Amino acid sequence: MEHLVTYFETLDPGNTDITFRLVRERAHELGIRKIVIASTTGATAQKAMEYFKNDGMQLIVIPHQWDFHREANAFPPELATTLRGAGHVVHFGTMLFHTNDLYESTIPVVMANLLRCFCQGFKVCFEIVLMATDAGHVKSGERIIAIAGTGRGSDTALVMQAASSQHLKKLRVNEILSLQTAQPAEPRGGLCKDEPGIVPVIPSKDFYFQAGITALLRCLNGCGSRPPHFPKYAETVLRCSRMGRLWGHFSSHSPHSSQSEA
Repeated sequence: MEHLVTYFETLDPGNTDITFRLVRERAHELGIRKIVIASTTGATAQKAMEYFKNDGMQLIVIPHQWDFHREANAFPPELATTLRGAGHVVHFGTMLFHTNDLYESTIPVVMANLLRCFCQGFKVCFEIVLMATDAGHVKSGERIIAIAGTGRGSDTALVMQAASSQHLKKLRVNEILSLQTAQPAEPRGGLCKDEPGIVPVIPSKDFYFQAGITALLRCLNGCGSRPPHFPKYAETVLRCSRMGRLWGHFSSHSPHSSQSEA
């Protein structure tokens, strides 16, 4: 199958309209009727509700969870009511890649940083699809389109086979419709920090790539306080992204590579 991918080279509000157009066209071609979309302030959700109102699509809107970086949630409660009244879903769930403190583990942030090597929206698409499936708004194995972005608006769209966080290996990226290649001016939340027992990440010009690869190599080389089975999580993320060859390259240099094949 031959399919074109749209790459955005600038952080532009106009990227949202282009992304929505790509999603509409592909959703009609594939018969997809559910869109999982990230929206922090509600602006993107409002725009999507208006854009897709005549397409027979159901939006599963995933804002930030409550008490994330601010006391009051940025998503307007009145908009949540409007969306639900129109047959859509608004789900305020636990953001799975921001649970380091809960589990006292760096596994979530390493997974997030690895996915950010593609772009910020790529990581968010994975997260919101897992959240939506965990909540029962999407069935495991159901084909949907996930939409997310970098900063504000949307610039990343993936056709995905949904899965819950209990069955991460079943999550698949079937198609990439669009990606953002520009980097945000500053790194966003959820990145590795200088913590006891953890080798600090040294930022570079391409921060997300540096953070993701640094975190992956540290876990593969057994640095810090990570458990021996840790590479299994990195392997799963790469395989979900159809990046098994990249995993093979890294695991061949890992002292734990034999465990990853177990």
